[in-house]
Amino acid sequence: MPTSNKTALHDVFIGIDLGTTGVKACVLSTQGDPVVHAQVYSFPLLSSNPGWAEQDPELIFEAMLSCVRSVAQKAGIPAQQVAAISIGSALHSLLAVDGKGRPLSNVITWADNRSARQALALKNSAAGSMLYQRTGMPLHAMSPLPKIMWLRDERRELFDSAAKFISIKEYVLQKLCGSYVVDYSTASGTGLFNLSRRNWDDEALDVAGIRPAQLSSLASPMEVIRCRIHRDFALAMGLPADVHVVLGASDAILSHLGVGAFEPSSCSVTIGTSSGLRAFVSAPIVDATSGGTFCYAFSEGRWLVGCPCSTGGIALRWFTENFPGISDRGKQPSKQNPLEAEIESALKIPIGAEGLLFLPFITGERAPGRTPYARGVFFGASLHHKREHFVRAIVEGIILSVHSLYVPLERLGVKADESRVSGGFAGTPQIRQIMADVFGHDIVIPNVSEACSYGAALLAMHALGVLPELSDIPKQVQIGDRRHSDNDRNRAYTTLAELFESVYQQLEPSFTALASLRESQINRENEEYL
Repeated sequence: MPTSNKTALHDVFIGIDLGTTGVKACVLSTQGDPVVHAQVYSFPLLSSNPGWAEQDPELIFEAMLSCVRSVAQKAGIPAQQVAAISIGSALHSLLAVDGKGRPLSNVITWADNRSARQALALKNSAAGSMLYQRTGMPLHAMSPLPKIMWLRDERRELFDSAAKFISIKEYVLQKLCGSYVVDYSTASGTGLFNLSRRNWDDEALDVAGIRPAQLSSLASPMEVIRCRIHRDFALAMGLPADVHVVLGASDAILSHLGVGAFEPSSCSVTIGTSSGLRAFVSAPIVDATSGGTFCYAFSEGRWLVGCPCSTGGIALRWFTENFPGISDRGKQPSKQNPLEAEIESALKIPIGAEGLLFLPFITGERAPGRTPYARGVFFGASLHHKREHFVRAIVEGIILSVHSLYVPLERLGVKADESRVSGGFAGTPQIRQIMADVFGHDIVIPNVSEACSYGAALLAMHALGVLPELSDIPKQVQIGDRRHSDNDRNRAYTTLAELFESVYQQLEPSFTALASLRESQINRENEEYL
């Protein structure tokens, strides 16, 4: 239960989001008008081999310290006014550490596909279906369970040396507070957590070949960790060492809270680096048909179900950064954001980009019914297509990919009347309107764009008793924009969505064949090197 110890001086809460490519923080004041600031500290995604996606844990930790200090200074908040910090993070990360908490590896992120073979073998095994039903976590390479299996199979010395297998969030908390603890929602994303018992799943641990002692202790996301932050780290953040630390939740839960999507008919959609679609339900449930929906524990009577999508705005950034427009070279800098200007020009082109379709799976795919071997495809390119056609096709491809996630959710009984959207991708009115027209229902945009860090701050307020009930959280969320679907445009996008799915289904066997070819080439190169 939340602890009520609010004082007049302690009226500021800081939410932290350890994202895939950066750290974000939000400052929320309870006195007068809310004071909200977002600050981003970026770090690289490392890929030493095709299909790998890692992060340096120390860079993330240092970025978090700097981010908190900067956002507090930007907001003009005295340290003594900060009541609590709360931490969220991207799901499915894995880090092996030794007995002193020192990393034995980089952080293996959700985008890393190296364990696809282990995940597929587990999915096709007799135990696979029951594991999914107990844990609510799809048997996919994004999950820490097959990642641990990969370490056991391919890096045996490291595997045997590991004292703990943890997420980046647990690493940060251990450095700050000196204890290994993980919230239920983050644990739900490991494939090792039993939903009904709210404890580690014995059979999943046997499959991984690890012991319960090699995992963190479990607690509610509203847990207030009893600790003093290490003095050096408190100074680096500009906070008192005795500031409350609220355990927090996964980015999926916190983003859902941050947009105020509490009603069963209200979904949340995040399109950032990757994408996700979610809804609250009253009891744990999984989709036996696809085996691809997730179910995460949160609080009594509230479970988050949904689907992930590996590609979001990263596809657009990949294209614009790696294929600069010839006409832009040598131009004087414009006051308008170059990407926004490019999108604005591209969206003047009719629906369907005049016959150009894009499958946006440049980082593989983890959505239900998709193979992790999927890759990006431009379909239908011809001589009349120009750069703006490709940008339009990418925008539509990202949204069509997210739209396909509604199908498995509807099988679970979720019927959306609106979707509340967060993430930088939906930053323009034109893109919001396309989302409404594709989805066929209202798109709602809260005033706070960084929903995860905002949700973390709101959860901290609840944990310390400032917001007595969870149902008080959505009342804090202000709406900035609402877009209605146009029937004619929705019909046109329904036809395009059918073509999108047809092209994917026809190419799926080729994606697997391409992955085999790529792996054989890598093996030959390694043999030649040795």
